[in-house]
Amino acid sequence: MGKKSRKKKTGKPAVRSSPEVVAAAAVAEAVAGRDNDAMILPTGKNLPLPSSCFHGSNLAAFENHEYAGVMQAYILMVSEVYEIGRDNSLIATQRYTKFRSDHNYLMNHDADFCCFIFAYCAHLYLKYDLSSAKYKAIITQLLTLGVTLRYINQAAVNGVDVHPGSENVVKWNKYCSDIPSERGVIKCLARETPCNCMHPKKAEAKGMDKTNVCNDCRNHFPKTSLSFCTGCQIAKYCSKACQVSDWPRHRALCKTQGMKINEIDK
Repeated sequence: MGKKSRKKKTGKPAVRSSPEVVAAAAVAEAVAGRDNDAMILPTGKNLPLPSSCFHGSNLAAFENHEYAGVMQAYILMVSEVYEIGRDNSLIATQRYTKFRSDHNYLMNHDADFCCFIFAYCAHLYLKYDLSSAKYKAIITQLLTLGVTLRYINQAAVNGVDVHPGSENVVKWNKYCSDIPSERGVIKCLARETPCNCMHPKKAEAKGMDKTNVCNDCRNHFPKTSLSFCTGCQIAKYCSKACQVSDWPRHRALCKTQGMKINEIDK
């Protein structure tokens, strides 16, 4: 079991876990229950357009079928790979690689797509919050994608330092660690959307307990009682038993999807 720290051991190459590590863990309960509806991105009449504020995005983005399609593909890909990774890490890796290649421009260059992800998540949260497993899974996964694009992929393309220990990577790690909790979702959305729509929720979040989710049992625990996986430094466990139980699933994601920060496709 890893120490309650994000520090890397000296002598080891500095690596980061892929964004899908966090997204897959966050959606574990939906996948385990085979709740296919939890994987479907709400569109059309199921999700009315914002009536006044687009949370830093715009109407064109909310009506962009390519954006919606790529987000849907990401959600489905993560849920599939979460299961595939148990038994075949090679196929899991190939799925991730193909997705990044197929959507290279949106992932690495389209800042509007990145803004839309945060705006869409804010819209979802303000309408449904996290009361439904369906929207909780969607918001958590897409926020993980959004912070990865903003602080890692697109930042690297624009010449920003994304090496281990850099300001961007520190922010990325903190977001990925906190997003599984509602308090983390609120703080992320409040910081990453330029409007004031999330400010009332941010005030509420101050009174919320600092909890997070065990990657295996999916129960919430006080943040300080969870220990980090020493491999990816993001997955958290409430006990050694949970870490051992989760390892067959987490191993492929942690070991095969970890990559050096400077190996991001440009």
